Amino acid sequence: MIHKERTKPRILLFNEAILGRIHPNHPKIPFILDSISRHEAGYAGERKLDYYLEQLPQHYYNILNDLRLHNGHTFFQLDSVLLTFKYILLVDSKNIAGKLNFDHQFDQLIQNDETTYENPLLQGKLHARDMQQWLLTHQIPLVPIEYLVVLTNKNCLIQSVDDPATQFRVCRGRSVIGRIEGMTNQYANAPIVFTSEQCQRLIELFLEKHIDPTYDIEKIHNISRSEIKPGVHFPTCQHLGCIYKRGKWICPKCGCESDRAHLKALRDYYLLYGPSITNQQFCEFLQFPSMDLSYKKLISLNLPSTGPKKTRIYQLSWDILQE
Repeated sequence: MIHKERTKPRILLFNEAILGRIHPNHPKIPFILDSISRHEAGYAGERKLDYYLEQLPQHYYNILNDLRLHNGHTFFQLDSVLLTFKYILLVDSKNIAGKLNFDHQFDQLIQNDETTYENPLLQGKLHARDMQQWLLTHQIPLVPIEYLVVLTNKNCLIQSVDDPATQFRVCRGRSVIGRIEGMTNQYANAPIVFTSEQCQRLIELFLEKHIDPTYDIEKIHNISRSEIKPGVHFPTCQHLGCIYKRGKWICPKCGCESDRAHLKALRDYYLLYGPSITNQQFCEFLQFPSMDLSYKKLISLNLPSTGPKKTRIYQLSWDILQE
């Protein structure tokens, strides 16, 4: 059963928010587009992985996608976590084409004899160690943790995996079901680690402790806040600069009206600056004609808040901001 669905990566949404609010000739646009291209390829590979994982018996495998946890000193993010009664399997997808050589000696993946990446097998091993530490921190009994690297691009050719001990941890996308079933068969006579109730509690703990990533626009792209254009996009024509009048957003370009266009602007704010917002920031970013009007709209969202009225800080929630 899938307990955490895969969603569009936050870094993609972050980059798209930037593109919609900087000058069309900004010098950083090529770098942002390159980042979008790379992460879209990764996301496509993850969705291919989902297609295969969804074919597993739902009564035995509990699946959580895009799980990001903190192990005490750093974050680690997992493409897919498969929780069973006897072991945990971490699955990482790689959407890479070409001839691939896994070099265990130097912990690198070589593409077409020239481009190198960190060896995903090493990454899987480190993630398994991170997960074990995380479980110990949360007083979860020791459990076997396996990891698997799935190459989802049909145009890849695995030329070599020079470490025989880890060859079984690499497979093509279409082979992942058989590989997972093979791992499960290896645990056929192993003791049960989790009861159904314990398994459910661990799933709930995973979901509770998951933390979505945040990104700093100045650190990642060296773009200052002053270069980000405020305002509200109209949902259909995407014109930036809607006018708020009589409780509705009016697009000066197409003349259409919307009473929910501000939600997209708030999502942009959330992605670019974080979940905390004041009425003044709300008014300035969405370009309300007055702070009284922005306050009425802000209050209508029923957001959690702290502090006195004039300096009150409101907490945006990604779920609340969905249209």
